Amino acid sequence: MNPIVSAIISSIIDSILESAMTPAPMAPPSAPPGVVRPALQNGPLAVMSPPSNGYAQFGSETLRLSASLQIRDTQNRIVMPMAMQGSVPVLYKL
Repeated sequence: MNPIVSAIISSIIDSILESAMTPAPMAPPSAPPGVVRPALQNGPLAVMSPPSNGYAQFGSETLRLSASLQIRDTQNRIVMPMAMQGSVPVLYKL
């Protein structure tokens, strides 16, 4: 076999092996996976007063609050019940 051909083949094989042994570049970190919760689009509209002693006023109704209560702002973020400063208009779901 011609020494030039064997050198070319050897170079090609070395290149393939080197690229197979080189680790792939790390992907940039992405946002952690999570559950996307859609904002409530419809439901009764009321003015909610800040919760007190496990109850909150929704319009003319006083309702007992569940341990699983979720209050969300207009950007769909959780708002802690005791962080409410005043009455706010809300859509709610029982």
